[in-house]
Amino acid sequence: MTNSIDEMRELALSALEDIRDRDALAAWRSQYLGRRGAVGKLFGTIGGLPQEQRAAVGQRVNALQQELDAAYAEREELIQAQMLARDLEEGEIDISLPARPQGRGGLHPSTRTHREFQT
Repeated sequence: MTNSIDEMRELALSALEDIRDRDALAAWRSQYLGRRGAVGKLFGTIGGLPQEQRAAVGQRVNALQQELDAAYAEREELIQAQMLARDLEEGEIDISLPARPQGRGGLHPSTRTHREFQT
């Protein structure tokens, strides 16, 4: 079982290194970290193991999931930065434009009612 966890780790991380866009990243997340993904299947096999092996294997699978989550977040940030740099370079984002104004909001309904009665 530990060999399959190590193989899964190597396979997932090498596949993650090849990803260059958001769609592929979402597919990778679904394939490995999704509910029915590879890590989820590993969690499902823990129940069939002998009692004395379950805790150790469960800890390894949890560690794998945390490592893949961290690698996913890192890759997602990298792809976001690359997309922003590309958009700035291509001129799709005009940084010379003024910022959009913030919404002003409104008064609470009870405040409005109170003010109506005062006038």
